[in-house]
Amino acid sequence: MKINKTTDYAIRIIRALYDNGGVVTSKSIAEKENISQGMLMKIMRTLKSLGIVESHQGRGEVSGGFSLRKSPKNLTLLDMIEAMEGPVVMADWVRDDLSLINISTVYQEYDRITNILRMELERYSLYDIFTNDKVKTQTKK
Repeated sequence: MKINKTTDYAIRIIRALYDNGGVVTSKSIAEKENISQGMLMKIMRTLKSLGIVESHQGRGEVSGGFSLRKSPKNLTLLDMIEAMEGPVVMADWVRDDLSLINISTVYQEYDRITNILRMELERYSLYDIFTNDKVKTQTKK
């Protein structure tokens, strides 16, 4: 499995908002995370449409920006990957034609491995990753 750059950027953007704890300008995030302003705004539109972030208009001396609407505790790696890339599957054509699963053990294994991968990605919230809580616990086993 390979996470694309847009997903990585989205997770880093959420981390920047989480670390700040309030309204953050897009310019500040772009500079801190080394993401182009254009790419950042494209990702912000997606995150906003999903209800993960909200935008704030600037007024007078106060700058506008973005803040988290959904807690990183309630966002899993699976949520983020699927939001930015689509469904996590080993072989999407097998999921599109479920009759294939019944005719071949190879396809059954693809499906089994897909389910394991999805469960693992769902075990980790972004909060766990940002704070290293669960990550530290899992690597000590």
